[in-house]
Amino acid sequence: MSHDDGRGGLPRTSLEDLERIPVGPDAGSYSLEDWEQLRDLAVGRMQNGALPAGTRIRWGRLALAALPGKYPEERSQRLVIDSARVRAYLIREFGPDATDPARDLAALRADVLRNLGMPRETAARLADGWRTLPREQMLRLRRIKNMLVDRSLRYGRACPCRRPKAGPRHRPGRHNGAPQGLTAPVLHWT
Repeated sequence: MSHDDGRGGLPRTSLEDLERIPVGPDAGSYSLEDWEQLRDLAVGRMQNGALPAGTRIRWGRLALAALPGKYPEERSQRLVIDSARVRAYLIREFGPDATDPARDLAALRADVLRNLGMPRETAARLADGWRTLPREQMLRLRRIKNMLVDRSLRYGRACPCRRPKAGPRHRPGRHNGAPQGLTAPVLHWT
């Protein structure tokens, strides 16, 4: 990608031209940084409330299309986490749509569960005592929590992760050996 403006390695071009990059014949020639810039630009535009809904959805699809270039290793957990965040945002903002892979809530749920990296029951059991786990296991649970995405997805009983209403929340700065910002996930589909 040419370095001809303030977008870093991205060319100054239309959304239509950018949408052709992931499927074009030169897709394999772009660097990881180029794919990351494309994803970042697309996420920013997807979140721009001044744009029409249809355009924002297209930007979200472009963000998803850039992820395999950003994470070339097959189906990495980081790719699943990033994809889940974009898809959850699209669903939250524009509603679920089973005919749109970017907004298919059932497919998002299945993809996340398939890629937890451990059985859901094991993760739920570990989450109950997360503060006593070694740091590496805490971080693994954190990655799982990140894949369980957005607790604000409230379409019926579709929320993939919920927190109990009672009980203290972890406060940054009071981590007792836990990574800052880690909160205990409840790993159950509601």
